[in-house]
Amino acid sequence: MDYACGDSRRTKKDLKRKRQFRVFKRGGSFRSSDVKQKQ
Repeated sequence: MDYACGDSRRTKKDLKRKRQFRVFKRGGSFRSSDVKQKQ
């Protein structure tokens, strides 16, 4: 249970990082800038 709690807690952060990483991997500099501005 403890693990699940921690996992769901850093899920939002992980998701955000994964999303940015995906954008970078795709080579979408424009999208990367957009995401940074929206943050």
